[in-house]
Amino acid sequence: MTIIYHYDGSFPGFLCMLDEALHRKEHPFAIITADAQEVLWGEVRVVERDDVRALACWRWMKAHFGVPTVRLVMRAFLADDERRDLRILDYLSFLCAVAPHGTAALAHPAVKGLDDLARQVTVEAHRLTGLVRFTQVRSQLLVAPIEPTHRVLPLIAPHFVRRLPGERWLIADLRHAFGYYWDTVSLREVEPGPEIAAVCNRPCTGASDDPYESLWRRYVQVIAIAERRNPRAQRRFMPERYWRHLTEKR
Repeated sequence: MTIIYHYDGSFPGFLCMLDEALHRKEHPFAIITADAQEVLWGEVRVVERDDVRALACWRWMKAHFGVPTVRLVMRAFLADDERRDLRILDYLSFLCAVAPHGTAALAHPAVKGLDDLARQVTVEAHRLTGLVRFTQVRSQLLVAPIEPTHRVLPLIAPHFVRRLPGERWLIADLRHAFGYYWDTVSLREVEPGPEIAAVCNRPCTGASDDPYESLWRRYVQVIAIAERRNPRAQRRFMPERYWRHLTEKR
């Protein structure tokens, strides 16, 4: 019988799904978060979210595999990849079979596949810490739109808490429809409203009334050395998919 696992898409729900699969020693054909009624074949096993169970699974993973493995799993979960959940399950199933030291088997497909996925998330998160651009809107709120390939916002938001602790700001991930808001006291996940969406989706060309944006564009122009311009290197370190929200590119 073909088994398909279904959970709610959240990280706690994902941990509950992992706990179910690892304890049953099952390898589902697919793992879905969409409406289970859409599945026309196979047995759908619905795993309900249970925060107590999720926390127990998290602690078990840390104790059994170690913090580096847990960190790898968490980062891989942030990847926008349709086989992400199965890759993580393959990885943990492999470690259960060969003991925790299996993380050293870098050539094994289960280990290499997840390591590559987590590395993509890590690289994009690191890159975006230098490519987030804030715009000031009413009520002294700083807003920064991003459209990353992966869900890197949970990784980069703490960086801006440290950099801008005294400012109210919102970083909105337009691709994945969520954001993080810092009110100078606490950081929380939010869903950007229509006003914020209008700011984030403004055209990428045209002049701005913000003097700081004009100053930043002028600064970039002045420090640029025309003779050393290298478009190929620029696209390598600052891919074009990020240009839409860069102040200096407007």
